[in-house]
Amino acid sequence: MKYIFGVDVGGTTVKLGYFDQSGSLLSKWEIPTDRENDGARILPDIAESVKSKIQKEGVKEEESEEDAEKGKDNVASMGRLRFRSDAADFF
Repeated sequence: MKYIFGVDVGGTTVKLGYFDQSGSLLSKWEIPTDRENDGARILPDIAESVKSKIQKEGVKEEESEEDAEKGKDNVASMGRLRFRSDAADFF
C-alpha cells in the first residue's frame, strides 16, 4: 500500500499529516518552524520528522520514478527555499 505525507509550512508551526491512498488521515502532528538563518533548518526538520514517523509506523519506503516526477510537479516554490532541489537532499 502507498502512503502520502502532507506538509503545511506556517510561520510558527509545520503541520504534517500521514494519509492512506484513499485520502483518509491516519495521523497528524506539528513541529515548530525554525525560521532562524532564513529557514535553513525547515527542510531538515521536516525530513527528520517524516523519517521518524515512517520508522515508528513501520511504513515501507517505496516510490516509483513516475510518483517522484508527479511529486516534483506538485511542489511550489516556498520563498527563499528551493524546495524541489533542496528536498531531494533529504529524501
